[in-house]
Amino acid sequence: MVPSVTIKKDSISFTYDLFSSYLSIGQYTVEKNTLTMTTNDDNYKYVFQVEDNKLIFKANKSSEVKLINTKLGIEIKNDSVFKLAIE
Repeated sequence: MVPSVTIKKDSISFTYDLFSSYLSIGQYTVEKNTLTMTTNDDNYKYVFQVEDNKLIFKANKSSEVKLINTKLGIEIKNDSVFKLAIE
């Protein structure tokens, strides 16, 4: 599975671990060039810098992103780049 960020009109999802049963779905705000996602249960926050059609993950401002099995996934690090997927 390739990590992804999907933005819909009123929601956002951040998928990064195939083995996690937690669904990172929530709301988002955009201020200047920063997109901030907060999960619906308010337990997690993820921050991305918006640059052209890319989102750049800011680990130092976000909740921890950790794979359950590092051999079966792509590790998300600070400044990981996501192509924007809008549905």
